[in-house]
Amino acid sequence: MADGPGRKRKGNKAQSLLLRFPVTDLARAVSLTGFNRQSFLKQFIDTFTTLSYVPTRQAAAMIYGVQKPLFETPAEPWAAVEKHLKATTDPNLLDMNLEASRHLFDLVRPEGYEATECETQVLRVALKQIVYIGLDFYVTRGQRLIFQFPQPRLDSPTDSALLILGSIIHHAYVQGDYAEADVELADVGRVPGARRTDPRSPRIRLVPREDILSLTALTAHIEDVYGILHELGTRPDRS
Repeated sequence: MADGPGRKRKGNKAQSLLLRFPVTDLARAVSLTGFNRQSFLKQFIDTFTTLSYVPTRQAAAMIYGVQKPLFETPAEPWAAVEKHLKATTDPNLLDMNLEASRHLFDLVRPEGYEATECETQVLRVALKQIVYIGLDFYVTRGQRLIFQFPQPRLDSPTDSALLILGSIIHHAYVQGDYAEADVELADVGRVPGARRTDPRSPRIRLVPREDILSLTALTAHIEDVYGILHELGTRPDRS
């Protein structure tokens, strides 16, 4: 009986890790193999921090000027986005999120997108495991329909991680009325391989439809990553 609570806590820790694991980190982990994948996931667990760009992601609807279907209101200016971030963001996170949000704003607003709210979709990869993506709008530009994922981090995904992230979004969203949609990343990080002192290089990165990974192959790798995370999260803590 004495072991029961401990097992429960370890199980809760593992489940918490799975729920907190960002889709961008999932794409990075899937892009790695063997020891590199294991090492990346262990480092994620050992160094996980609450410092994040969640406020920028949460402000994405304002940054893009997202509209509800059948409604149209003027997109709010940068001053409104800035005011919102200052009112809702922890002071320790404010400067980094203001910088990322401004880069994202300056990247996407000149494109002239029409951004429309849609239902958030997930990718189900196992009986009880769900990949949360957090994309609740799409954009159109002329005849193009696009699911464009905002990437506010300093470090950009590699080309292989981008393909995996795009494949996850494709299999979750590009279906039914959205079957003709493209998948893109609105990336405001540094170019892959850049030095840590290099500035951000905001750009739109298309995921070519012909390169999208099959759902079967993608699922196998995602389940392996989640399996490793679960195993690491349930190992006894070392004193």
